[in-house]
This record gives sequence, structure tokens and C-alpha cells, in this order.
Amino acid sequence: MSHLYHYLHHTKNSSQTHCVSATLVQAQDCDYESPEHAHEQGQLVLALAGGVRCVINGQVWMVPPQAAVWIPPHHVHTNYVTHNAQVCMVFVAAQTPLTTIPAGVLAVSALLRELLLRLVNLQAAAEVDVAYQHHLVALLLLELQAAPTQAFAIPVLQHERLQVLYQVLLREPNHAGSSVYWAQKLAMSERNLSRLVKQDTGLSFARWRQQVQLLHALLQLAAGKSVQQVSMDLGYESVSAFITVFKKRLGMTPKRYVLAQHVGD
Repeated sequence: MSHLYHYLHHTKNSSQTHCVSATLVQAQDCDYESPEHAHEQGQLVLALAGGVRCVINGQVWMVPPQAAVWIPPHHVHTNYVTHNAQVCMVFVAAQTPLTTIPAGVLAVSALLRELLLRLVNLQAAAEVDVAYQHHLVALLLLELQAAPTQAFAIPVLQHERLQVLYQVLLREPNHAGSSVYWAQKLAMSERNLSRLVKQDTGLSFARWRQQVQLLHALLQLAAGKSVQQVSMDLGYESVSAFITVFKKRLGMTPKRYVLAQHVGD
């Protein structure tokens, strides 16, 4: 993943000749996670293929197909991409109105996707029509500001007594520990565990763990794993049970999610 590493670390301190710059980055046959870093500019990370996960100031965001994660200026973050990823990296100068938008996942319309790709091709060209690029960037910024947000963040457990639980589930989303198990592990009552999780996330323990698993499933499906393999990895008793939960929570079946990755290819 040397191309991605070079681009991330070359760009973060470089001066931009345009208020928006964009490039395509191709993964190189292995998963990759960048070290923690921050940019003076805002950054948009659009997954055209494969899966992307970003950790921004401790908050974990999964980036599904036809969506992008927005990282405001000076926000410490890491970017993780799967081995099959093709990513559009976009940097936006700090003085633009877009950079006041909080971090999060944005829905990417067909128009916005094509504007981003057109900008990539335009800025890679030997000769650039400055006036055309100016109008293209203006429309692109308007579309980005109008893009709706999507709830693809793993709800953070902030209470200090829940940090072991939070870190283990992020690393091992298939961990089978029940609320009873974790209450004993953390030396508290099950009632107190449930209260603290609800206080931090607004969700029950079971619902929070399910959210962690489903967002992890998005990344695995984007990486090319089969629905059956993902459901087994997460400990579901059957593929149909996984499909039912996936559709109920995310509004589409895993198969439709996988097909959505290829829209616009």
C-alpha cells in the first residue's frame, strides 16, 4: 500500500494550488491502515471499490458503497482500507464553508460521484481549463454541502469502566460474551452495565453489540467475503438469521448491499 501511504503523508502538509484537490488511490493486494495523522485541509474519503473504515478522534466510521466519510481539518484520524479497495481522496481547503461540517458519513449521489471523478481526471491532465475547473469545483462544493448524512458510526462507549468492553468488541465483533459475562468481567452488576451502555449510546447492550457487528459486516462484505462467511464469522446460527437482522437494521439485504458496490463501475 505504498501509494496510499505516500499520498496521505505527502499531501497532509503540502500547499494546495486549488481549494479542492482529488486523486484515485489503488490498494496493493493487502489491507492497510495509516498511522494517526491530521491535515490542515478537510478530507473526503470515497470508496469506489472495497471497504474503508476511519477512526476520527476516537469515533469509528464504516464507509459503505455510494458513501464517503468526511474528516474536518485538524481532526486526528486513521484510514483503514481493504486489499481490494479503490479510493477517491479529496482534500478541501480550510477556508471553504464545507469544512465547518462535523465529521461523518455522507451519502454520495450519482452526480456527486461523477463530479469527483471528473475532477480527478481534470487535475491529472497536462493542460487544465482553469475556468471550467472553477465552475466544476463550485458545483462540487454545493453538492457536498447538500449531501445527507448516514448513521454508519459505531456508538462510542465513553465511560472509563466500559473501555475494555469497547476495545474488545472493536477488535473481535464476533465475541460471544453476553451482558452477564461482561458484567462479571467488569466487576459490576448486569443492571449497572446495561445502564452505562444505554447512557453512552442510547442503546441496550444487545442492540449496541448488534450495531458493532453489522457495521463490521459492511467492511467484510465490501472486502469480498460471502454472505455465508460473514454470518458464520459473526456467530449467527444461520445465514437467514443474519440476512433478517441486516435488512431490518440497514434497509437492504446483504446481497443488495454487495450489488450496490458495483453501481457506476
